Amino acid sequence: MNLYFIIYIARGPASEKSLWRPEPMSQQLASRSFDNIMRESVVNGLTYSLGKGGETVIERTCDLNAASAHPSTLHSMLSSFFNDVGASVLERQILRQLYDEIGERYVETPGDSFESHVNQARSLYESQKGRAR
Repeated sequence: MNLYFIIYIARGPASEKSLWRPEPMSQQLASRSFDNIMRESVVNGLTYSLGKGGETVIERTCDLNAASAHPSTLHSMLSSFFNDVGASVLERQILRQLYDEIGERYVETPGDSFESHVNQARSLYESQKGRAR
């Protein structure tokens, strides 16, 4: 059974309404800073992947505020806990949360670093914010 067939069975046929489209930036989102959104995405991504207990242990062990402001620091911290493979799984979940929060679709690009994906999200957010004004 291929993946499309499984999705078709689970969701039914794709219709025009079910296709993903970015929503216009809400006023509430436009008033938030990217760093706050990133911080929430880190916490939510870690909680989703590790559970609340796992996220709490990470938060007590290191400064997530500082780490979420610097993607390379966050990558190093996650790699020290979970090695590169585990860190990449957590980073993908954090990126999914981040892109979802800013109203964009996350598309994984092989070869791009966590830091480059975060910088791309920041650019998308800033351009949306500029258009929302």
